[in-house]
Amino acid sequence: MRIAICGAAAAMMFVLSPAYAQNKCVDANGKVTYQTDQCPAAARAPAPARPAAPAGPSLKQLSADYAQMERCAADSAAQAATSRRNREELERRKREGQDTARDEVIEQQRLQLVISSFPPVCAQYGFEASRDEQAAQRNAAAATSLQPRMRTLRSEIETAKQREIGLAAARDNEKSAARVRGTRDANDDWRQRQECTRSQLQIDEARQQLSQYPSEYADQQARYLSQQQQRLNEVCNR
Repeated sequence: MRIAICGAAAAMMFVLSPAYAQNKCVDANGKVTYQTDQCPAAARAPAPARPAAPAGPSLKQLSADYAQMERCAADSAAQAATSRRNREELERRKREGQDTARDEVIEQQRLQLVISSFPPVCAQYGFEASRDEQAAQRNAAAATSLQPRMRTLRSEIETAKQREIGLAAARDNEKSAARVRGTRDANDDWRQRQECTRSQLQIDEARQQLSQYPSEYADQQARYLSQQQQRLNEVCNR
């Protein structure tokens, strides 16, 4: 009888041991183990890699700069074309002997509006208000010299697009990994709850059997079971 009790207690100790482990260790392959000692460095779950921070200007900033260059070049070309047409029309009418005084006043007013509304930001690219033919020629030269810079910027925009695509993919991968880790942790917690329930049933069953044995042995095993119950509570009620 005494041997039977010892065998039952030893079996119970073996069954309860996973539930008593206070540290959950995850190795590089995702395998989970429980132990009372601290997890070794190799058995700790690796920290998830964070997407690298964008290097250089953002795609939004690069695209805005390129659009600004295009707008300045297009506006200066459009203003130069309008001024040229108006001058040619006035000269034609003068050659035909028509009165152009009113049209010349209107053209001067238009030029003043062009000058007053010239975007200061375009000056950094070498543009100026198209007030006369000389200014139009300087703007055309500025647009020509700006082309290599715009080609370089287009290349940077493509690089930034690829970088953001890579970052988006990295974020998606991290979200997927987080979902997998969450599922794995939930499964581990479920298994540990199952172990706790099974261990509690083992303790309860062993207590019920104490009355069948001599009092001196029953007292000894009761103390042992109380210790096991305390350890189980510490692990399972955290």
